[in-house]
Amino acid sequence: MSAPVAVVTGAEGGLGGAVTRRLRKDGFRLVLGHRPGTEPLPLESPDAAVTVSTDVTKQRDIEALMPR
Repeated sequence: MSAPVAVVTGAEGGLGGAVTRRLRKDGFRLVLGHRPGTEPLPLESPDAAVTVSTDVTKQRDIEALMPR
């Protein structure tokens, strides 16, 4: 069985960063959205997550964030 996938916005820190760390600890595969011009919270491995620069006020950015 494959690991569940979670999409987290605001992954550059604060609440989004805390959620990111907890989900990763619990074995989730992650898709991390972060504000343009910022970097997501660093994880233990570069392949631990897919990161996407996301402006949640733009429909095309939200669509790009969702895993297929």
